[in-house]
Amino acid sequence: MLRLPQVASALAMLVATGPAAAAEVDQIAQIALIGISGKALRACLGPPPQRRSVGYEAIWTYPIGTLIADGPAFLFPLDLNLLGAGGACEVRFAIDRYGVSQIYYTLPGGAALPLGKLCNFPVEACAAH
Repeated sequence: MLRLPQVASALAMLVATGPAAAAEVDQIAQIALIGISGKALRACLGPPPQRRSVGYEAIWTYPIGTLIADGPAFLFPLDLNLLGAGGACEVRFAIDRYGVSQIYYTLPGGAALPLGKLCNFPVEACAAH
């Protein structure tokens, strides 16, 4: 079940603050996407390019993210991504019979993200559903 007021305020914050709010993508995803059905996830992101079953869950992997640099709040006016950030990352959704139960991010191939990096992906398309 989506909590519309929280999703709306999170999206408004993302639009109002621009690139500095890229670190908020995970928070928006956690609020808007946990609990949505696999059908709803497919409607906004398309069919998963990679899919596997682990126990009673399915893991859907979408290679749609871009690595961005994370830093202290006092540095947000600076673009830390000019300091060598970039590259691809994967967004992984754990889906059980109730819908999306977990969202996590990896490098292509499943390795953990490097320290100080975040995975930015177009969460707005799904948060609007």
